[in-house]
Amino acid sequence: MNTEENKNAVLAYARMWNEHKGELAEEILAEGYVDHAHPELVGPKAVASMVDKTLAAMPDFRIEMTSMIAEDDLVAFRETITMTREGAPQKLEGMSFVRLKDGKMTDRWTCYERVGK
Repeated sequence: MNTEENKNAVLAYARMWNEHKGELAEEILAEGYVDHAHPELVGPKAVASMVDKTLAAMPDFRIEMTSMIAEDDLVAFRETITMTREGAPQKLEGMSFVRLKDGKMTDRWTCYERVGK
């Protein structure tokens, strides 16, 4: 896969959340996918379930990609996540690195910071 195709796969991950389509996990995540910030979630089925649960509790959850670069099998991006949690709006800004193989995400490493109160 080339870097543009890898970027598109990562954008599809954000679309999965933003469009409330947990079923897309099967298309964009490798079978052994691990988000190293949430190592209990392994594989597309676990992620799809988390997408559905999270969006049921926070239907306004949204991921906005603010910048992205790619090289070989790695994509790095900055993102802003907004949501309402327990009645209060929240905003997180973060950076992620994603490794891909054959067009599917295999690993994700993230670091977030809460913005505002």
